[in-house]
Amino acid sequence: MDYWVQYHNTDKLGYLPGDFEYPDAMDVCVIDTSDANEHRISTTKPDINQALGDVVFLVVGFATKKKRYALWSWTLLEEFLEPEGDETDAVGNCQVLNPPRELDGQEFYSFKKHWRAPHFLIQML
Repeated sequence: MDYWVQYHNTDKLGYLPGDFEYPDAMDVCVIDTSDANEHRISTTKPDINQALGDVVFLVVGFATKKKRYALWSWTLLEEFLEPEGDETDAVGNCQVLNPPRELDGQEFYSFKKHWRAPHFLIQML
């Protein structure tokens, strides 16, 4: 099993994963996500085709003035959905954190330097 990270830029996209509302300047780390039991991993990156049976961690970026980050969920990818357009969608056993956990500190920011914006799916070594 391998581990991957996907980034969701909430400010750019205007919504949170799972169609949660996102009012401006909302603190994502206080959202009650108890009703969220799944979401799909969507990406245009071809690496998704290698991730079936692997875990994808979803990191959410939020707060337009000073960007903050939270671990939203992790999903064990079990199947691909019928493609729509350029994106590939995958679903599986998903755990959404309630509330999402803020990611901060030197280790996180060192790790973040490896991201390929705006959307990424990277394999963690």
